[in-house]
Formats: sequence, structure tokens, C-alpha cells
Amino acid sequence: IYSGILFGNIFLRNNKEGKRYNSKHNNTVRRQKKMMISLICILIIAGLIIMFLSANYLYKKTTYYKNISEFDNVLDKDKPIPKNLDIVNFGSVFGRFAFEYEADEHGYNFAMSPQSLSYDSRILKEYISHINENGIVIITLPVFVFALLDYTDDAKNAKYYSFLSKENILGYSKWKDMKYHRFPILNSGMKWLHIVKDSQYRDYMGQRLSDITKQQALLNGENRIKGWCRQFGLKDTQTDNIPEEVKKCFDKNVKVVKDMIELALEHKLRPVIVSTPHSDALNRHFSDEFVDAMLYQNVKKANKRDVPYFDYRNHPDFQKHYDWFINGCDWLTKDGREHFMELFYQDLSKYLGDE
Repeated sequence: IYSGILFGNIFLRNNKEGKRYNSKHNNTVRRQKKMMISLICILIIAGLIIMFLSANYLYKKTTYYKNISEFDNVLDKDKPIPKNLDIVNFGSVFGRFAFEYEADEHGYNFAMSPQSLSYDSRILKEYISHINENGIVIITLPVFVFALLDYTDDAKNAKYYSFLSKENILGYSKWKDMKYHRFPILNSGMKWLHIVKDSQYRDYMGQRLSDITKQQALLNGENRIKGWCRQFGLKDTQTDNIPEEVKKCFDKNVKVVKDMIELALEHKLRPVIVSTPHSDALNRHFSDEFVDAMLYQNVKKANKRDVPYFDYRNHPDFQKHYDWFINGCDWLTKDGREHFMELFYQDLSKYLGDE
């Protein structure tokens, strides 16, 4: 009897220990499985991150991305904007392709495609300390510039994330900074496929002459006019009958230009106003009354300080020289730009009395 009881106790104890062992073993196995699953998830996530970063890097290295960046003149705060500048210009696509400076001229082109006057003002405020005393500040004023406050398409703000502080970017957010500037592949749609099949490089600033025909230049001029009429709700570009909505923009933009001039003068800089050249492929569509209502009356209101205004819009040298324009109308090629800069410097020197 005693032996039976002892054996039973031993059996029960071993059985309990066995259950505890099995329980511990099962817990260990479960922990190992969880660790393995976690490790696999971490490896998958790490792999996806590496793939994403690699794809983003490769996308930014594509010729396609380089082409759109160079056309827009996207500036990069990772490549510091120089200081001790003696001449700078602002403006939209017109200024982008009209101004170019030699290294010894200490100049900088802040014009971007496209760009509103309000962004001209924001850039000037942020980088005015980079301009030397008596430096030239060029405010570029094309025909329709007073009709636009800012673009409603938020994507037009994308290019400013690379070099402006958040206070000077409309609708700034960290998410937009991520998708527009740091990881543009997030905003590329299907364009990321250029990683696989890239486009050809186009040297917009280096193109000496365009091979555009007169017929194509005239067609481009017509299309430019149609686009502006749609954008601003214009019936045509022949009458001075300007829509009220457009007129509301005039006063606000006049103030922006006034403020830019005042700011430049306060910092002992020399502001000038410039309207860049067009060919007759574009000029033939504008009546004098229309241009006066859209441009010249607003320039007069904005220029109360009577800073010099150089108007090359109808300059005879450019009217039939379609190959001096990338599009035959208003985006200057390198040869056209060099000729324009020569004319501009001659006029500027005469006005300022510089040698």
C-alpha cells in the first residue's frame, strides 16, 4: 500500500512537471514564432523603404525630371543661392528665358515658370540680404501679369519647397514638403516609369536657335492667346473691355509691385521694370488699347517712384526672328537672350550713367 501511494505521488509530480515543461516549451515556441514574424515584417518594411528610397533617388536622376526642373528653373537650397549679388531678376517664364548672367557679373535669375508677382515679392523679401548695396533688381512685367494673383493649382507651389521658408509658401504643410520636394516620386503619377524608359535631355538654356518655322510660330502665338483668353475669361485681346474679376486683381498686384519697389529702395538697391521681347507671332494679336488696359496703366500706377521702365515687347530686332524664341513667340533662345541682354545693358548703363 505504501509503495502504491509513493508511486502515485511520484507519478502525479512528474505529470505536473511535465505539463509545466510542455507549457514553458509551448510558450517558448510561441515567442519564437512571434519574433520570427516580427523579424520578417521588419525585413519586409526595411526592404520596401530601401526600394522606395532607391526609386525616389533614381526618379530624381532621370532626364525627364531634370528637364522639367530646368524648364521651371527650380532652385535648390542644397546648392546655396550666392550672396554679394549685383544684379537679380524676377518674373515668370518670360524672365526665366530672358536673363542670363556671366560669372563675373554676380547675377542671379529668380524667375520661375510659372510665377506670380506675389511670389516675386516673397522671394525678394527672403533673399534681399544676398544683394549688394546699389544692386539692380529687375521686376519683369509681361502683358497679363497684373491679371493673376496666385495659381489655384496647389502643385504650382511645389517648386518653392526647395528654397523658400515655410512662411513664404502658400498652403505649406510637412506632407506637401515630403511629396513635392523630398520625395517627388510620390507626386509623379505614372511619370516614375521614366526610371525604366527615360526621355531625351533638352537643354533649354543652351539652345542657340530654334528650328521653328514661321507657320509653327504663328500657330503657337494663336494658341498662347487662346489659352490666356480661357484663363482670364477674355473675349479677345483687341478691346479694352476687361472682366471685373480681372480688374479686382489689378489693384492687389499694383500694390505688390509698389511694395517691391519700396523694399528695394529702402535697402539702397536700384529697382527697374522690364517687359521682355515678343515676336510678331504674338504681338499681332494685341491691340494698343488692350495692352494699355492690361499692362501700361497698371505699370503707371505701380511706378509712383518713377524707376526706369525698359519695354522691349515690340522691339524691331525680334519681330521676325522666330528662331530667337524656343516657341517662336516669347521664350528666348540663347542667341535671342544674348542679343536682348546686350540691348538691356546698353539701356541700363545710359540711364544709370554707368561706364
